[in-house]
Amino acid sequence: MPLYPPAGAEYPWRDLDEDWYAALESGGKVYGLARSTTGRFEYFDRATGEWRFDPGGAGIFTGAGGVTDAIPIDASLAADVERALREGIEARVVLDVPGPVADRKPWHVKYDGICSRCGTALLRGTVAVWVRSTRSMHCVECPVGAPVEVAPPIEVGTAGRSAREEHDRRATKREAEIKGRWGDRVGGWVLKLNAEPQSTRAWAIGAWGEEKLAEALAGIDGLQVLHDRRVPGTRGNIDHIVIAPAGVFVVDAKAYDGLIEIRNYGWFFRPDWRLTVGRRDKSKLATNMGWQVEAVRAALEAGGIDPLPPVTPVLCFVDGRWPWFRPPNEFEGVRLESELSIGDLFTASDVLDAAAVDRVTRALAVALPAK
Repeated sequence: MPLYPPAGAEYPWRDLDEDWYAALESGGKVYGLARSTTGRFEYFDRATGEWRFDPGGAGIFTGAGGVTDAIPIDASLAADVERALREGIEARVVLDVPGPVADRKPWHVKYDGICSRCGTALLRGTVAVWVRSTRSMHCVECPVGAPVEVAPPIEVGTAGRSAREEHDRRATKREAEIKGRWGDRVGGWVLKLNAEPQSTRAWAIGAWGEEKLAEALAGIDGLQVLHDRRVPGTRGNIDHIVIAPAGVFVVDAKAYDGLIEIRNYGWFFRPDWRLTVGRRDKSKLATNMGWQVEAVRAALEAGGIDPLPPVTPVLCFVDGRWPWFRPPNEFEGVRLESELSIGDLFTASDVLDAAAVDRVTRALAVALPAK
């Protein structure tokens, strides 16, 4: 497909990109709007608002079959086309672009991605076509019969890796200290008879929670998940970043015992709401999500993602206990979910298509590497 549409060229409506819109706004016309169903060609009659059979077949695109007057592309025409597309039929238009368009600047890929049609890797700086309506890009002309170049794999990371390594480091240090004091035989019995300190065991429990959540996320279609990400310039990490149709989600996995509630420690005129787990105040968990969200937004900006998709903080309580009546679902702007309910959050809306999910994932994987 050529980069710029010559006069009288026929193209699927979905392929109209921003350059073509600009050309049409400068005086271009649409000569026909048609659809085809199992070899039957129909045209859209603007006078009656109905689709009519075109005995001339493909002649519709040259003005035959009842469509003879050029009409401007406008909001009403766009609505007609969208209606056809909702019926599952590919609508087509014939464009007439006046004046030279060869001097228009071609669009260049801003960051690595793939062609939404053939899967060919489109590297930064490559001339391609950007489709604004679907926020996807594709080759100027997809290669025919040529081997498809696959984009480099994404380092998704390993869920719970840093927590597991910290537990193992502490456990190894404790074992060395006890055996150094009591010897291997007696020290071995001491280790068996005395449980690990809670401060050490907590790291293993945290790693287990991250691993179990990762298993649940792996069973949800349409997602890209980055695990255990390092934030440059800090000592912290982000448990999971989920890139989904509904946007980007920063997920912190927690494996706590106790009932999850939002309780008021104030009074009627001066409420003091707290997030509690087993009546223990865990409100700081929500506060701690703030810097993680900012880190992800900064990474998206650095990766050239524009406009930025919504970034939502989520606390996921793995194997948590929830009230039977009106369980809490949000605290101070942070979503509260379980590993069973979290999937609905990712598909609540359609902000990113598959190609956009891939681009966002690659940008985040570079800016926030795996630990």
